Parts: sequence; structure tokens; C-alpha cells
Amino acid sequence: MHIEIPERLSEQEAVSNLIAEGGADFVSALRRSAHNAVDRMAWAGIHELVPQVAELNRTVAKLNRKNAALRGEKASLSQELEAVHASRSWRMTAPLHRIRAMLAGWREWLEARLGHSR
Repeated sequence: MHIEIPERLSEQEAVSNLIAEGGADFVSALRRSAHNAVDRMAWAGIHELVPQVAELNRTVAKLNRKNAALRGEKASLSQELEAVHASRSWRMTAPLHRIRAMLAGWREWLEARLGHSR
């Protein structure tokens, strides 16, 4: 909405006269104009955010692909570890693994009691 303001009047006086002359129709037009201005500003802000949202979507897609790859790698490594633990050599040396774990626990306990660390 564009309002011509005569030189002899201030902006406030010109708007006041238009409201008095136009009544409800002018007020409705003024409201529509204000809403349109707000809408244009909002859309301008949204259009500025579109590239940022697109970049974030690309980043999310990239991270999802990486996550899927890492989940696959984890599954593969878990299968390998299960195969090692199920192997004959691992089962035959199981007592040694338990002794090693027990000694490591004792060592940690002793270092904590004596205040030493590696």
C-alpha cells in the first residue's frame, strides 16, 4: 500500500485523515498491507535459510552413510572376534587368558594400594 503525503501534512496527519475518510475499508487495506509486508519479510528469511537447510541435509545424509558403514564394520569385526573365541587355539589357551586377566587385576589393585601407576 502506497500513501501519498501532501507536503503541508505530517505522515501521522495524513494517515489519520485517510483513516477518518476511508473508515473500515482503509483500516482493512492497511492491515492487509501490513500482513503482506510481514509475509514478504518472513519468506525472505526462509529463502535465506534454504541453502543452509540443504547443506545440513547433505551433512546428515553423509553421516548416515558413514554410520551405516561403521555398523557394517562393527558387525564384521564382531563375527571375526566370535570366530577367534570359538577357535580351537583360543579354547586351548583359555586358562592362560584367565590367568593373565587375573594378574592384570592384581597388578591394578597393588598399584592402587601403593600409589603407583604405569
